[in-house]
Amino acid sequence: MQFGASIDIEGVEALRRQMLGFERQIPFATALALTRVAQRVKQGELAVMKRRFDRPTKFTMNSLYVKRAKKGDSPPRATVHFRDFAPKGTPADTYLQPQVRGVRRNKKRFEKALIYAGAMKPDEWAIPGGGARRDVYGNVAKGQITQVLSALRAFGEQGYQANATSSKSSRRKGNARRYFAGEVGGERGVWQRINSAFGEGVKPIFLFTRDEPSYRTRLPMTKIAENIAKANYDREFSRAIEEAIATAR
Repeated sequence: MQFGASIDIEGVEALRRQMLGFERQIPFATALALTRVAQRVKQGELAVMKRRFDRPTKFTMNSLYVKRAKKGDSPPRATVHFRDFAPKGTPADTYLQPQVRGVRRNKKRFEKALIYAGAMKPDEWAIPGGGARRDVYGNVAKGQITQVLSALRAFGEQGYQANATSSKSSRRKGNARRYFAGEVGGERGVWQRINSAFGEGVKPIFLFTRDEPSYRTRLPMTKIAENIAKANYDREFSRAIEEAIATAR
């Protein structure tokens, strides 16, 4: 008696069609798996940002986005980026890249305005002083920055007109009396005049320094992405290929 198994032509053809269908679904499954891993990477990056950044703004936390992988790409690739456009202010990609690369930071817009107005030297940088008013995120309040720039006439005329009201002249004069740039006690900076029970005095809003600020790497994006990809890609690909085959036409 002989034992064995036989496969007829119809069985072979069915197997061939199944394997061909499997092969056709690989690009789709690969793109889907990469996109899902990228979404995991985004969540991992946000978790690190929340822990390591001091009270990050909503704008910062909403700045990461995923560009989905497409099956027609060669090779397919999903990416996680910071947005490089902002309707107003500085794009997140510009001010967060130093946190990623650990590099020297660029001049901020208000620093460039101070230099343009002649209040600060081109080789100086402005750091918040002890008298600065802070917002809920620990940054110098935008309203106070606006007052300082107005007092030092660091806006261009277009900037003045954009913020103009019927009382703009009186506000400028008030700001000009309140803030000034100069040296106090051997320290250069922007100061606010104050009145107290002890008489008139000043407090530092910004101090100028020639020590170029730099950032250490606080958000190692590449390392975070690699770790998450290694831990999740195989599982996501298996899941994607199963879904692709089950829904194949």
